[in-house]
Amino acid sequence: MKKWRILLPICLALLFLATWSHAQKQPDPIAEELYPPELIGVGREAIGLTQEQEDTIQEAAEDGRFRGRMLQQRVLVETKRLESLLKQDKLDPEAVGKQASAVMDLERDAKMEHLMMLVKIKNTLTAEQQATLRKIKGQIPAFKSKLARALELAQQRKDEGQAVPELEKAKSQFEGLMREGNFKEAEALVDGLIAQLSGTNSGKQSLKR
Repeated sequence: MKKWRILLPICLALLFLATWSHAQKQPDPIAEELYPPELIGVGREAIGLTQEQEDTIQEAAEDGRFRGRMLQQRVLVETKRLESLLKQDKLDPEAVGKQASAVMDLERDAKMEHLMMLVKIKNTLTAEQQATLRKIKGQIPAFKSKLARALELAQQRKDEGQAVPELEKAKSQFEGLMREGNFKEAEALVDGLIAQLSGTNSGKQSLKR
């Protein structure tokens, strides 16, 4: 089986952290108790994931995503059929209701597939590993605005035709710190990157030479 190796470039980290942060604005008691593959990728080393656990989670994630994609494709097909029915001048309530039920059933199945994937992943983790992942979740919102600011400054440099060696240097260090669970150091690293890209010296941590 192909080994599961997740690298976390800053741009992908921003996407995941931003999505997670947005989700936290609307509390989801079910999601709070589960751990998506992306989150485990962030804290893989911090939780001491074993090879057996890694293989099990990889299999669950790949299988769940494949089944989910298949169901989503069917949802799109059935939704188009429902749209066609609704475009008619005179609607057949029975036909519309039957087609709407078909769409909703597929949507329910897709959500169930995703839930069962997360259940299998959680059952693979120990109580100690889950406790560490909960701590990682708590750190995520703090990164969103800072990562966004760092990328914004880097893009401004690029738009001006300037190289951004600081970004590549920080990227490698950031990935390592996140995988090891050193979140305070990772945040300080981003602070230092922002300071350098802003042309100031007020960062909490300078990038290592």
